Amino acid sequence: MHFAWANIKFMVSGGFALPGAHQLKPGGVVPEDFFGICVASSPAPECDRYMIEQLQELGIRHVRLDYTYSSPGDYVERFLKALLKEGIQVCLHFVQPLEDAKQMESPDAQSEWRQFIASTLALYGRQIEWVELGSTINRRRWAGYTLDTFQAAWTIAHEVATEHALTIAAPNVTDFESFYNVGLLALAQKHGILPAIHSDNLFAERATEPENYDHKILGKTCASWIKYNVVKKAALLRRITQRYGVEKLMCGHVAWSERRIRRLLVSPREKQADYLQRYLCLLAASGTFNRIYWGPMVGQREGIIDDGTTEYPENHQHVTLYDRALGSMSEYQRRPAFYALKTTVNMLSGMTFVRDYASDHDLRVLEFTTEGRWLHVIWTTNGNGFDPLSWYDSESLARTSVVDRDGNSISSFPCIIGECPVFLQWEGQPPSQRTSKPHVLKQHRFFAAPGSVIRRVADSQWQGVVVTPSGVDAAACIAALHPTQLEQAADKSILRDSRNRVWSCELPSQDGSVVVKRSQVRSSMRRLLDQHKPSRSLRSWNGTSELLRRGIATPRPIAFFEDATRPQAGMGYYICETFPFRGSVRNAFYDFARGGTEYEGVPKAVLYRELAAFVRHMHLRGVYFRDLSAGNILIGVKDDGMPCFSLIDTTRARFFQRRVSVKFQLSDLKRICHRLTWPERYAFLNEYFETIDSSLRRKIQVVFGLYDFKHWYKQRIKEPRKFLAQLTRRS
Repeated sequence: MHFAWANIKFMVSGGFALPGAHQLKPGGVVPEDFFGICVASSPAPECDRYMIEQLQELGIRHVRLDYTYSSPGDYVERFLKALLKEGIQVCLHFVQPLEDAKQMESPDAQSEWRQFIASTLALYGRQIEWVELGSTINRRRWAGYTLDTFQAAWTIAHEVATEHALTIAAPNVTDFESFYNVGLLALAQKHGILPAIHSDNLFAERATEPENYDHKILGKTCASWIKYNVVKKAALLRRITQRYGVEKLMCGHVAWSERRIRRLLVSPREKQADYLQRYLCLLAASGTFNRIYWGPMVGQREGIIDDGTTEYPENHQHVTLYDRALGSMSEYQRRPAFYALKTTVNMLSGMTFVRDYASDHDLRVLEFTTEGRWLHVIWTTNGNGFDPLSWYDSESLARTSVVDRDGNSISSFPCIIGECPVFLQWEGQPPSQRTSKPHVLKQHRFFAAPGSVIRRVADSQWQGVVVTPSGVDAAACIAALHPTQLEQAADKSILRDSRNRVWSCELPSQDGSVVVKRSQVRSSMRRLLDQHKPSRSLRSWNGTSELLRRGIATPRPIAFFEDATRPQAGMGYYICETFPFRGSVRNAFYDFARGGTEYEGVPKAVLYRELAAFVRHMHLRGVYFRDLSAGNILIGVKDDGMPCFSLIDTTRARFFQRRVSVKFQLSDLKRICHRLTWPERYAFLNEYFETIDSSLRRKIQVVFGLYDFKHWYKQRIKEPRKFLAQLTRRS
């Protein structure tokens, strides 16, 4: 009852109302001991030394070690001794086994818990930094506690730790469920067992990106209204901490799982590193937490070091109990997140946060300073881009030193900065910039391919973006891709010449031939309809970039150019790599319509199965292509005899943060199947859908039938439409 009443009083008093708290406030100092990490060892004695060496490499001297009933006399205690001998500050996290936690109402279980903590602190109490009590107590399935049994466990542990004059952290609420924080601290205050440090595991995975507003609090509709991003969540936790008179706030465990990232995006390890750095930079600037322990150090899904296994301790989550590093040391491999954490520790420790220059939700330009050194950390949300030339003056950019997310110096700068953070450093005078707020490049989407740099280009006639490969002279590459040079290419091979002209040609700056798509000047009617849309060349660039971000095969974009004076209405150019194979699914379907049973040696059944898997994967990644005709799916045959596919004409594609609906799935599928007979359509659709019940069959018949009629009708009015378009174009 007291738990619920405390939350009601907190709400009525306006405790949850934090207007403007989603924005960073200036003046926060990043403590030298701000960064920590959750560690564990293994039965192999040499693993202790390995872990300590990794800590030294990271520059981290504060760790959190889980300690449970099986730890004394085992490798966990051996590792604890090694850490203490090395002078590393240890937060000893006491974790009661699940079955014992469930029995905490019994005197025997309470006695065993008291004895365990007392004997451990008698040995190590004077050497450890502090103890943490509680473990994901708002997850009964993981921790085993009810409110009453946790109250009993907390009371016993608090009594013993107080006898040893130790600093106590508690209660270890996991994720963002602040009513638990309020209720548990209220109960602790009532019983006189408040901790010195309020601990919470502030995960932000469910919002996908650290900057996003959490749509799971009051739904997607209210997310942009209540604005609960990770900064505001941290501010609320700090308010709760202060409301109950607790001195400090710490995050005991936080990570991003590769599995969750992989649901939508490719390169989950790269994204894990991006999210780690962006999360830590935001909370370091916020000044709300006194320490954040990232974790785990070694793990199969979340670790900054991959353990080389396919195992995951499903019986207990790492956030609840991280007591062992699985796998063999010979298989351990540092993920990009390791270097991202190392860079963040090195760059931000001891810095003072000055301001966030950006007012755009999709951009962060965080300024830190200390002793005459100025640091800007810049990144965008996923798929966006920021051009530093649009805001910094040339003198500031000329004297900056640039470091990437992983701590490497960047010599080729300025270029477009995206979702991977970049550090800009100045000595002495702070950088100067325009008085206006910096913004991301509106209506642009980007995919940063490894080993390439994205640059904006502009002259009196053309503006656009060019990807320059590493090791290639940027100026020469941009000049070779200019529309004037593309039109004059001597080896042009025309691929299509109708609404748009498409050709391939060789360029000295590119490895292999490129495909150029020139969009024509738009008719008056089309200009009216598309007046608020990006140009067609930019839409092609955006669609292709977003497909690649989601792991959908499409020829890699190289550049786009649009008319500088009238982008939507004027001519435009889109340049991409050449697909190594020449055929399309349309060719295969034509063969099947003529009675063929295979295409390029691939049996019809195999082609249907692989194509269905390709399209299903696209839909699972949130892609609604909208122009998925068989001619827009290129097909090739690999050395192993299996077909491969790639999408072209990406202008109309739409993208979602979840799998597309059945309605949109059928809208794409009707275009693929248009050239097939009904029996062949069902042969393909049976591969796409696991089962086709009567309801789905009726939907298919209606949707496909209407599309067939629409296509028939369009063919009948094709010539009159063409004549009308020519008249309006002349106007």
